[in-house]
Amino acid sequence: MYTYTVSGHSIQLKAPHDLSFLNSFDEVFTVHDDLISGNLCFGVKKNNEKLFLKYAGAQTKNYIGTTENSVQRLINAIPLYDKLKHSALVNLRYHIELKGGILLLFDYIDGLPLGPLPEYKKALKNIPIYYRYIMLDNMFDFINKASHLDLICAGISDKSLLFNISNYSLTLTSINSFVSMPFDNSVARLSGSSLYLPPEAYKDTILGEKVNVYIMGALAMTLLGNRNTNSYEDWESSKELYNTTIKALTNNPQLRHKNPQAFLNEWREGVKNIPDNMIVP
Repeated sequence: MYTYTVSGHSIQLKAPHDLSFLNSFDEVFTVHDDLISGNLCFGVKKNNEKLFLKYAGAQTKNYIGTTENSVQRLINAIPLYDKLKHSALVNLRYHIELKGGILLLFDYIDGLPLGPLPEYKKALKNIPIYYRYIMLDNMFDFINKASHLDLICAGISDKSLLFNISNYSLTLTSINSFVSMPFDNSVARLSGSSLYLPPEAYKDTILGEKVNVYIMGALAMTLLGNRNTNSYEDWESSKELYNTTIKALTNNPQLRHKNPQAFLNEWREGVKNIPDNMIVP
Protein backbone atom coordinates (compact mmCIF):
# COMPACT_ATOMS: atom_id res chain seq x y z
CA MET A 1 0.00 0.00 0.00
CA TYR A 2 1.26 3.49 -0.90
CA THR A 3 0.44 6.40 1.41
CA TYR A 4 0.24 10.08 0.44
CA THR A 5 -0.40 13.02 2.74
CA VAL A 6 -2.32 16.08 1.53
CA SER A 7 -3.28 18.95 3.86
CA GLY A 8 -2.65 16.62 6.77
CA HIS A 9 -4.94 13.91 5.38
CA SER A 10 -3.71 10.40 4.56
CA ILE A 11 -4.52 8.80 1.18
CA GLN A 12 -3.83 5.08 0.70
CA LEU A 13 -3.53 3.55 -2.78
CA LYS A 14 -2.57 0.13 -4.12
CA ALA A 15 -0.07 1.66 -6.55
CA PRO A 16 1.79 4.98 -6.99
CA HIS A 17 -0.22 7.73 -8.65
CA ASP A 18 0.20 11.38 -9.52
CA LEU A 19 -2.08 13.41 -7.24
CA SER A 20 -0.56 16.79 -8.12
CA PHE A 21 -3.94 17.98 -9.45
CA LEU A 22 -4.81 18.61 -5.79
CA ASN A 23 -2.19 21.35 -5.70
CA SER A 24 -4.48 23.63 -7.71
CA PHE A 25 -6.78 23.93 -4.69
CA ASP A 26 -6.16 26.04 -1.60
CA GLU A 27 -7.06 23.25 0.81
CA VAL A 28 -8.14 19.62 0.94
CA PHE A 29 -10.35 19.31 4.01
CA THR A 30 -11.89 15.86 3.50
CA VAL A 31 -10.60 12.64 1.91
CA HIS A 32 -12.57 9.52 0.98
CA ASP A 33 -10.09 6.88 -0.22
CA ASP A 34 -12.00 3.78 0.91
CA LEU A 35 -14.83 3.72 -1.65
CA ILE A 36 -15.61 0.51 -3.55
CA SER A 37 -16.46 2.52 -6.69
CA GLY A 38 -12.82 3.03 -7.62
CA ASN A 39 -13.13 6.79 -7.16
CA LEU A 40 -11.20 9.09 -4.88
CA CYS A 41 -13.38 11.84 -3.41
CA PHE A 42 -12.27 15.06 -1.77
CA GLY A 43 -13.72 18.09 -0.09
CA VAL A 44 -11.61 20.99 -1.38
CA LYS A 45 -11.51 24.78 -1.07
CA LYS A 46 -10.82 27.26 -3.85
CA ASN A 47 -11.00 31.01 -3.22
CA ASN A 48 -12.65 30.23 0.13
CA GLU A 49 -15.43 28.23 -1.55
CA LYS A 50 -16.08 24.61 -0.67
CA LEU A 51 -16.27 22.18 -3.60
CA PHE A 52 -16.58 18.41 -4.00
CA LEU A 53 -14.05 16.64 -6.22
CA LYS A 54 -14.41 13.16 -7.66
CA TYR A 55 -11.43 11.50 -9.37
CA ALA A 56 -10.97 8.19 -11.17
CA GLY A 57 -7.70 6.75 -12.40
CA ALA A 58 -5.89 5.73 -9.21
CA GLN A 59 -5.87 2.18 -7.88
CA THR A 60 -7.92 2.73 -4.73
CA LYS A 61 -7.54 0.32 -1.83
CA ASN A 62 -11.07 -1.16 -1.74
CA TYR A 63 -11.79 -1.30 -5.49
CA ILE A 64 -11.54 -4.70 -7.17
CA GLY A 65 -12.08 -3.59 -10.78
CA THR A 66 -9.75 -1.93 -13.28
CA THR A 67 -8.90 1.76 -13.33
CA GLU A 68 -9.97 1.81 -16.99
CA ASN A 69 -13.49 0.83 -15.94
CA SER A 70 -13.70 3.37 -13.11
CA VAL A 71 -12.50 6.12 -15.47
CA GLN A 72 -14.99 5.10 -18.15
CA ARG A 73 -17.90 5.13 -15.69
CA LEU A 74 -17.13 8.72 -14.74
CA ILE A 75 -16.75 9.74 -18.39
CA ASN A 76 -20.09 8.11 -19.22
CA ALA A 77 -21.77 9.97 -16.36
CA ILE A 78 -20.71 13.45 -17.50
CA PRO A 79 -23.47 13.96 -20.13
CA LEU A 80 -26.04 12.49 -17.72
CA TYR A 81 -25.43 15.25 -15.19
CA ASP A 82 -26.51 17.72 -17.87
CA LYS A 83 -29.53 15.69 -19.04
CA LEU A 84 -30.71 15.01 -15.51
CA LYS A 85 -30.04 18.49 -14.09
CA HIS A 86 -32.35 18.83 -11.10
CA SER A 87 -32.41 20.35 -7.62
CA ALA A 88 -32.29 16.82 -6.18
CA LEU A 89 -29.02 16.04 -7.98
CA VAL A 90 -25.63 17.50 -7.08
CA ASN A 91 -24.55 20.10 -9.64
CA LEU A 92 -21.53 19.30 -11.82
CA ARG A 93 -19.39 22.42 -12.35
CA TYR A 94 -16.90 21.04 -14.87
CA HIS A 95 -14.62 18.12 -15.64
CA ILE A 96 -10.95 17.84 -16.62
CA GLU A 97 -9.32 14.95 -18.42
CA LEU A 98 -5.85 14.37 -17.00
CA LYS A 99 -3.00 12.17 -18.11
CA GLY A 100 -3.72 9.63 -15.39
CA GLY A 101 -7.48 9.90 -15.07
CA ILE A 102 -10.60 12.07 -15.03
CA LEU A 103 -11.61 14.76 -12.53
CA LEU A 104 -15.15 16.01 -11.88
CA LEU A 105 -15.80 19.08 -9.74
CA PHE A 106 -19.19 19.59 -8.08
CA ASP A 107 -20.99 21.98 -5.77
CA TYR A 108 -20.30 21.01 -2.18
CA ILE A 109 -23.29 19.51 -0.39
CA ASP A 110 -23.29 20.27 3.32
CA GLY A 111 -25.24 17.37 4.74
CA LEU A 112 -25.40 13.97 6.41
CA PRO A 113 -25.86 10.62 4.66
CA LEU A 114 -29.10 8.72 5.29
CA GLY A 115 -27.05 6.01 7.00
CA PRO A 116 -25.68 3.78 8.24
CA LEU A 117 -24.88 5.39 11.62
CA PRO A 118 -27.84 5.57 14.09
CA GLU A 119 -27.17 9.25 14.81
CA TYR A 120 -27.70 10.07 11.12
CA LYS A 121 -31.05 8.28 11.12
CA LYS A 122 -32.04 10.06 14.34
CA ALA A 123 -31.18 13.46 12.83
CA LEU A 124 -33.28 12.58 9.77
CA LYS A 125 -36.31 11.62 11.84
CA ASN A 126 -35.99 14.86 13.82
CA ILE A 127 -36.78 16.82 10.66
CA PRO A 128 -40.47 17.86 10.78
CA ILE A 129 -42.55 15.49 8.69
CA TYR A 130 -43.83 18.38 6.52
CA TYR A 131 -40.30 18.91 5.21
CA ARG A 132 -39.69 15.21 4.75
CA TYR A 133 -42.70 15.17 2.40
CA ILE A 134 -41.07 17.98 0.41
CA MET A 135 -37.73 16.18 0.33
CA LEU A 136 -39.36 13.01 -0.92
CA ASP A 137 -41.48 14.76 -3.54
CA ASN A 138 -38.41 16.43 -5.02
CA MET A 139 -36.44 13.18 -5.16
CA PHE A 140 -39.43 11.33 -6.62
CA ASP A 141 -39.67 13.99 -9.30
CA PHE A 142 -36.01 13.43 -10.14
CA ILE A 143 -36.39 9.64 -10.37
CA ASN A 144 -39.45 10.13 -12.57
CA LYS A 145 -37.38 12.39 -14.83
CA ALA A 146 -34.67 9.74 -15.09
CA SER A 147 -37.28 7.13 -15.94
CA HIS A 148 -38.70 9.30 -18.72
CA LEU A 149 -35.15 9.34 -20.12
CA ASP A 150 -35.12 5.51 -20.04
CA LEU A 151 -32.67 5.30 -17.15
CA ILE A 152 -32.63 2.97 -14.14
CA CYS A 153 -31.40 4.74 -11.01
CA ALA A 154 -28.86 2.06 -10.11
CA GLY A 155 -26.16 2.52 -7.51
CA ILE A 156 -28.27 4.36 -4.94
CA SER A 157 -27.38 3.81 -1.30
CA ASP A 158 -27.76 5.61 2.02
CA LYS A 159 -24.24 6.99 1.57
CA SER A 160 -25.04 8.57 -1.80
CA LEU A 161 -28.02 10.49 -0.41
CA LEU A 162 -27.27 13.54 1.74
CA PHE A 163 -29.83 15.46 3.77
CA ASN A 164 -29.40 18.94 5.19
CA ILE A 165 -31.03 19.69 8.54
CA SER A 166 -30.99 23.46 7.94
CA ASN A 167 -32.62 23.83 4.53
CA TYR A 168 -34.36 20.43 4.59
CA SER A 169 -32.97 19.22 1.28
CA LEU A 170 -32.20 15.71 0.05
CA THR A 171 -29.51 15.42 -2.62
CA LEU A 172 -28.22 12.51 -4.68
CA THR A 173 -24.46 12.79 -5.02
CA SER A 174 -23.71 10.15 -7.68
CA ILE A 175 -25.29 8.83 -10.87
CA ASN A 176 -22.19 6.96 -12.06
CA SER A 177 -24.02 3.61 -11.99
CA PHE A 178 -27.23 4.67 -13.78
CA VAL A 179 -27.97 2.38 -16.73
CA SER A 180 -30.22 2.51 -19.77
CA MET A 181 -33.33 0.38 -19.84
CA PRO A 182 -34.21 -2.25 -20.70
CA PHE A 183 -31.21 -3.62 -18.80
CA ASP A 184 -30.12 -7.24 -19.23
CA ASN A 185 -29.26 -8.32 -15.70
CA SER A 186 -27.92 -11.66 -16.91
CA VAL A 187 -24.96 -9.92 -18.57
CA ALA A 188 -24.00 -7.62 -15.69
CA ARG A 189 -25.63 -7.31 -12.29
CA LEU A 190 -27.32 -4.03 -11.34
CA SER A 191 -25.32 -2.20 -8.68
CA GLY A 192 -26.60 -0.55 -5.53
CA SER A 193 -27.45 -1.11 -1.89
CA SER A 194 -29.70 -4.04 -0.99
CA LEU A 195 -32.00 -1.53 0.75
CA TYR A 196 -32.84 0.00 -2.64
CA LEU A 197 -32.60 -3.01 -4.98
CA PRO A 198 -35.68 -5.14 -5.69
CA PRO A 199 -35.51 -8.97 -5.69
CA GLU A 200 -35.34 -9.14 -9.50
CA ALA A 201 -32.04 -7.24 -9.40
CA TYR A 202 -30.46 -10.50 -8.23
CA LYS A 203 -31.91 -12.60 -11.05
CA ASP A 204 -31.05 -13.20 -14.72
CA THR A 205 -33.82 -11.08 -16.18
CA ILE A 206 -34.59 -7.87 -18.05
CA LEU A 207 -35.03 -4.85 -15.80
CA GLY A 208 -36.95 -1.64 -16.39
CA GLU A 209 -39.11 1.06 -14.76
CA LYS A 210 -40.35 -1.22 -11.98
CA VAL A 211 -36.89 -0.97 -10.40
CA ASN A 212 -37.28 2.80 -10.14
CA VAL A 213 -40.73 2.34 -8.57
CA TYR A 214 -39.16 0.06 -5.95
CA ILE A 215 -36.46 2.65 -5.22
CA MET A 216 -39.14 5.30 -4.66
CA GLY A 217 -40.92 3.02 -2.21
CA ALA A 218 -37.64 2.32 -0.40
CA LEU A 219 -36.97 6.05 -0.06
CA ALA A 220 -40.45 6.68 1.34
CA MET A 221 -39.94 3.92 3.90
CA THR A 222 -36.50 5.27 4.83
CA LEU A 223 -37.75 8.81 5.50
CA LEU A 224 -41.14 8.01 7.02
CA GLY A 225 -40.81 4.49 8.42
CA ASN A 226 -38.30 1.75 9.14
CA ARG A 227 -36.62 0.26 6.06
CA ASN A 228 -35.46 -2.73 8.10
CA THR A 229 -38.99 -3.79 9.06
CA ASN A 230 -41.32 -2.00 6.59
CA SER A 231 -43.93 -2.28 9.34
CA TYR A 232 -46.96 -0.05 9.80
CA GLU A 233 -46.11 0.25 13.51
CA ASP A 234 -42.99 2.23 12.57
CA TRP A 235 -44.76 4.34 9.93
CA GLU A 236 -45.18 8.06 10.72
CA SER A 237 -47.72 9.02 8.05
CA SER A 238 -51.17 8.03 6.82
CA LYS A 239 -52.40 4.51 6.07
CA GLU A 240 -53.04 5.61 2.48
CA LEU A 241 -49.39 6.60 1.92
CA TYR A 242 -48.23 3.44 3.69
CA ASN A 243 -50.26 1.33 1.26
CA THR A 244 -48.78 3.26 -1.67
CA THR A 245 -45.30 2.61 -0.33
CA ILE A 246 -45.84 -1.10 0.35
CA LYS A 247 -47.28 -1.55 -3.15
CA ALA A 248 -44.08 -0.07 -4.59
CA LEU A 249 -42.02 -2.46 -2.42
CA THR A 250 -43.89 -5.59 -3.47
CA ASN A 251 -41.51 -8.43 -4.38
CA ASN A 252 -43.48 -9.19 -7.55
CA PRO A 253 -42.73 -6.31 -9.97
CA GLN A 254 -46.01 -6.89 -11.81
CA LEU A 255 -47.92 -5.90 -8.68
CA ARG A 256 -46.12 -2.58 -8.28
CA HIS A 257 -47.20 0.70 -9.87
CA LYS A 258 -46.96 0.68 -13.65
CA ASN A 259 -44.15 3.26 -13.63
CA PRO A 260 -42.69 6.09 -11.49
CA GLN A 261 -45.25 8.54 -12.87
CA ALA A 262 -48.10 6.36 -11.63
CA PHE A 263 -46.44 6.10 -8.21
CA LEU A 264 -45.85 9.85 -8.05
CA ASN A 265 -49.47 10.62 -8.99
CA GLU A 266 -50.79 8.28 -6.29
CA TRP A 267 -48.30 9.60 -3.73
CA ARG A 268 -49.19 13.24 -4.33
CA GLU A 269 -52.90 12.45 -4.08
CA GLY A 270 -52.24 10.72 -0.76
CA VAL A 271 -50.34 13.72 0.57
CA LYS A 272 -53.24 15.99 -0.41
CA ASN A 273 -55.59 13.81 1.64
CA ILE A 274 -53.60 14.24 4.87
CA PRO A 275 -55.28 16.72 7.26
CA ASP A 276 -53.35 19.98 7.60
CA ASN A 277 -53.01 19.57 11.35
CA MET A 278 -50.97 16.39 10.74
CA ILE A 279 -48.36 17.95 8.46
CA VAL A 280 -48.08 21.70 9.09
CA PRO A 281 -44.70 22.41 10.79
